[in-house]
Amino acid sequence: MDIKLKKIETERLVLRKLKKSDLNDYVEWRANPEYHKFLSSRAKKNIEEYQNVIESAVESYSDPNTLPYWAVELKNIKKMIGFVSVEECLKKHKSITMGWGLNLDFQGYGYAYESVRAVINYLFNEYDIHRIEVSIWEGNERSRKLAEKLGFIYEGMGREARLKEGRFINNWRFSLLKPEWKN
Repeated sequence: MDIKLKKIETERLVLRKLKKSDLNDYVEWRANPEYHKFLSSRAKKNIEEYQNVIESAVESYSDPNTLPYWAVELKNIKKMIGFVSVEECLKKHKSITMGWGLNLDFQGYGYAYESVRAVINYLFNEYDIHRIEVSIWEGNERSRKLAEKLGFIYEGMGREARLKEGRFINNWRFSLLKPEWKN
């Protein structure tokens, strides 16, 4: 199961490949230290570091083994406001792990729900996938509520599963099975 990145359009969004021209939009939300509160990453030190990340991601699209990373663009203003990605693919088990992130200034408008839902539809309808998993850092209530709204079922907690700045963080685990999906 080689999952390909296909351009997906919803009512308000375009999910597409990341482009070098997304740099300023990407920096706008990724440079905000608050965005990294529930991630192991930190804000980069300068724009060149972000530029390197973008260039590397753009180049990786030509590698057939690269897992999809959709840039989420708001149609009406043509602005990249987040991403949805496939983080891991276990072909043998018909299972994937996915992730998402959204510019803090655009949260609370349903864009995360709309974009993640569109990608889940695509994955379940186009590929022989039985299970989608997500891992959410304990305390990230917005992502937890999004997972639950999409129909993901809480499976338990990975105790002290992530390390950030010398402190271990618990990790909530959710899954969604294809027969449970209501598209």
